[in-house]
Amino acid sequence: LGDSPQSINEDPYGSGWICEIELDDANGASGLLDADGYRAITDH
Repeated sequence: LGDSPQSINEDPYGSGWICEIELDDANGASGLLDADGYRAITDH
């Protein structure tokens, strides 16, 4: 990403990753939204 910052817009689910987060407890993610969930609450 440092060499090609446009990747974040061109391929956000591939080479455009900024970080990877690992949870100690996988159940902690149960209340998080996925991409479709965020679109549903942000699209107007």
